[in-house]
Amino acid sequence: TEEFSEAKMASATDTDATYIAFNMSQNVEEKAQTNIQEKEMVTEEQDVGKEDPQAKKISLVETETTSRAVSTSKYDVEQQAPKEKKRNESIHGKRPPQKQERNKWFKDVEETGSWGALPKKEIFISLIASLFLIAGAIVLIVVLISNKDDSATVQASLAPSLTPTFTHSLVPTVLEIENKPEDILEQVLTKIALSPSNSDTKYILPGSLDGFEKDQAIDTSLSPQIRAMSWLLYIDPTTQTPLESPLLIARYVCAVLFYKMGGETNSWTDSSNWLTEKSVCEWSGIVCDRQGTHVKALKMASFTLRNKIPDELALLGNLEEIMFRSNKITGTIPSGLLELTHLRYLFLDNNQMTGTIPTEIASIGLYTIMLQLNNFNGKFPFEFCFGGYAKPPLGTFFIDCEGNGTPGLSCICCVLEDHCY
Repeated sequence: TEEFSEAKMASATDTDATYIAFNMSQNVEEKAQTNIQEKEMVTEEQDVGKEDPQAKKISLVETETTSRAVSTSKYDVEQQAPKEKKRNESIHGKRPPQKQERNKWFKDVEETGSWGALPKKEIFISLIASLFLIAGAIVLIVVLISNKDDSATVQASLAPSLTPTFTHSLVPTVLEIENKPEDILEQVLTKIALSPSNSDTKYILPGSLDGFEKDQAIDTSLSPQIRAMSWLLYIDPTTQTPLESPLLIARYVCAVLFYKMGGETNSWTDSSNWLTEKSVCEWSGIVCDRQGTHVKALKMASFTLRNKIPDELALLGNLEEIMFRSNKITGTIPSGLLELTHLRYLFLDNNQMTGTIPTEIASIGLYTIMLQLNNFNGKFPFEFCFGGYAKPPLGTFFIDCEGNGTPGLSCICCVLEDHCY
């Protein structure tokens, strides 16, 4: 009991030393009393109805001894408590008793139903209001940033561009401009004047608007050139083509081809988009370059083209291919084709053309020329030949060779199997 008391007192705090000593003495006294009661019960069971003086004497001695031990232990505990208290003070220092207190905020909530000085309802409302304020601030910041970006975009769009923008499209971008008829006429006449054969009467047009009227485009008694220019000046649905664009003169040339080769009679097998608001690059049979700025080819085989080929094709300076195979074209090879220095492929076979082959055509630089199934006569230009063979760059050609009583062309460099139809 004394060892247990000492261990308990050593672990107690300074302020509880006396309390622990008192409790321990009480425990010792209770334990001794319990032992006495148990011995009395055992003695009573063994000597029921029988009282042994000697046993009684021994029991009294034991009881006295136990009471003395309890008194001694209580006295020792009371004497030891001040010593333990003094020893703990020397080790840990004298400290005031510590009492665990509940957080005052929780105490307020439990006792008064409020958090500090505010009730729960007001706290909740304050939190909701704070969230709305934060959300409003975020929205305001986003709006300000968006307005700043829009302003910068508007300023950028208002600033003029120093360099043009090109797109890799077969259809050019239509600009929001409107050309005046007098400006269009002047531009076309300027292009014609710059043509190498501008002295030829085939390009003669009135020099002012007085020579053109809107109704002339539908007057079949007028020349295809007058009708095409009248259409371009007054009827053309698109007036946004830039004056400096090659496509402006291309619209005029293709309109001449349309009126001269039977396009308006609905005899063409395909006249999609012709003389519409769409770019000339979208008219059926017309192929433009990647930038959509120049006409590169006229692929109109089996279109049921009629009449003569217009000389105005010479105004398409970048033209590389003419595919007029299997139509009903008449007349001779126009001199205007001799001005197409970029022309490399010429397909006029299976038509009704007549006349001779101009020698100048050999100087263009053709890679391929097909003239068979026509009514040409005379000689195949010897400029195409060299030492009995086709002169480079010409690689492939077919003609109607004369012989065996059939009309055709005489040729000094033709191989029957390779060049004669």
